[in-house]
Amino acid sequence: MRSAARIRCGAAAVAGWLIAAGAAAAAAADSTVTGDLAAAIAAQGDGLVQFHYAARSGVYGDDDHVTIHNAGDGPWEWGCCEPCSVQVTLRRRDGEIRSVHWRIGRVRTSVPPGGHDLGAVGAGQAAAYLMQFVLQGDGTTQVKALQAAVLADVDDQWPLLARLARDRARSRELRSAAIFWLGMDAQEAVEKTLGQIADDDTEDIELRKHAVFAISQRPDAESIPALTRMAQGHASAEVRKAALFWLAQKDAPEVIDLFEKILLGGS
Repeated sequence: MRSAARIRCGAAAVAGWLIAAGAAAAAAADSTVTGDLAAAIAAQGDGLVQFHYAARSGVYGDDDHVTIHNAGDGPWEWGCCEPCSVQVTLRRRDGEIRSVHWRIGRVRTSVPPGGHDLGAVGAGQAAAYLMQFVLQGDGTTQVKALQAAVLADVDDQWPLLARLARDRARSRELRSAAIFWLGMDAQEAVEKTLGQIADDDTEDIELRKHAVFAISQRPDAESIPALTRMAQGHASAEVRKAALFWLAQKDAPEVIDLFEKILLGGS
């Protein structure tokens, strides 16, 4: 896996995760919001509302550029050198969220005229609130909220991402975002979810190729065997081509051996 990835900017089980994540991180965080974050945001009425929370380990950035840095990759600096925060700005109209903007870096305390700054909130509070909003819709605003949620310093968000990735009632845009972040998260999701999506011949082919890309972003010890399996014997020519493309980006002896074997006519 490349050491850094840059981007630009059953419901009972889901609800259980949201409640647990919010309660656990809120209790530990230095938050200026006590109680329900949703109520605190609603109390501000229409206009802009912003808040910030701790970013997950390995996240660095400068505004809406983000770098995910994996443990063991050596020193890295991008934007902020100290632990970064995620700052989210919501635009509300008629009591509804109309847009979500997030940035990574040092906290900005300035607010546009008429806006409200809630200050620091628990990472779990923020992730739970944003994911709840994601579950209520299916557009670009939900994709932005999903991005902001997965950047929060909260463990084990992958089960909910897996549910979104598998949900065919969701838009391709939202499912693609969930698939991408699965590639940045838990080991279990690689074969159990990403592999299943890539292997499903009833699934949208673009999403299947996106799952192959997400697998390629996993550490080499995980991604190379999975991609090799797809490249050598997958039933879909499109999936095989995608696996070969992402294998070609790897600097590993076993990948060179595979391409040599293919070029020499091996199976």
